Amino acid sequence: MVTPPVAYADQAAANRELESYIIAQRGRRTVPGNLDPAHVDEFIRRRLSRGRPVRAFCQARRVADYYDLRSVLDHYERMLRMDERNTIQFDQSVYCIMTLAESGDESHDRKASQYFEYLVRHPLAGDSYELLVESLEALGWSASPRLLADRMAESVRALEARGASEREAAEQSEQIKQYLYDQLPRVVADRQLRQRVLSIPDPGGRLWELCRLYAGWGENDTIELSWWSARWIRRAARAGQGPLAVDAFRQVMREIEVSGLPKEERRSYRVLMLRAIRFLGGPLEAAEQSLIERPGAVPVGALDRVP
Repeated sequence: MVTPPVAYADQAAANRELESYIIAQRGRRTVPGNLDPAHVDEFIRRRLSRGRPVRAFCQARRVADYYDLRSVLDHYERMLRMDERNTIQFDQSVYCIMTLAESGDESHDRKASQYFEYLVRHPLAGDSYELLVESLEALGWSASPRLLADRMAESVRALEARGASEREAAEQSEQIKQYLYDQLPRVVADRQLRQRVLSIPDPGGRLWELCRLYAGWGENDTIELSWWSARWIRRAARAGQGPLAVDAFRQVMREIEVSGLPKEERRSYRVLMLRAIRFLGGPLEAAEQSLIERPGAVPVGALDRVP
C-alpha cells in the first residue's frame, strides 16, 4: 500500500492557494493538500524572505512539514546569518530552525540545534522566550532545554533585583516564571514522550502510539504532537508500513467507539482518522467515504488531502 497519487493543481492555482495560506493576512486556514511539491518549493523560494511578517514563516513551516519539503531547506539555511537586529528577525529565525529540524535530516537538526543555542544567548532572546520554548517541540534531542531554562532564570533574577516597587518588572518576572515553570516542563515531558514512542521496537506498537497521538486520544492532546506524529506516520508509510498504520488507526477507532464518549465527539475522531486512512491509501467502506465527504465534516488534520 502506498499513498495514492494526487491530482495536483496547476502552478497558477498552487500559487493562489499558497499566497492565501502563507502570505495573506486573512487567507485560507488549512494547508492546501493537492499541490505539486515542486510548485511549493518554487513558491517558498520566491515569496518567503526576511521582508515578510513572522506569520508567513509560521505558516510556511506547516507547508514544508506537510509536503516533507527537504529540497527547500537550503533557502532557510541561507537566511540564518546570525545577524538578527530586531524581534521580528529573531522570531523569523526561530521558525527557520523549527522548519530545518522538522523537514530535514540529522545534519539539518544539528544545525538547527546549534543555531538554537546561539539564539538563546542572543540579547533579544528575552522578548521571545515563549517562542523559544515552543521551538523545543520541533528541535531534536541535542537541543538543550536546560540552556533555555538557565537563561530565563537569569532574567527572573535580574528583574527581581530591580525591586518589587517596579510593577512592570514584577509583571515581566511572573510571565517568564510561567514559561519556565509551567510551559517548559510540559514541553520537556512531551519530548520525553516522543523519545519513548520512537524507541518502541515493534513497528505495529509504535504506530499504534503514533496514531493515538495524532488523533489526540490520550492525556497528551496538543497541536504539536499531532503534527509530529503525522510526520512519523508518513515516514513509516514511505518505508512500506502503510498497512500497519491503517490497522493502527482502525484499532484506535475501535477503542473510541466503545469509550462511552458522546456520539458527536466519537464522530469527530472517526472523521479525522478515516481521512488519515484515505491519505495513506487504505480502503474505505461506502458509508465511511460518505461520512468524510459530508459538507462540514471536521476536523482537518495533518494527514488530510484538502484542496
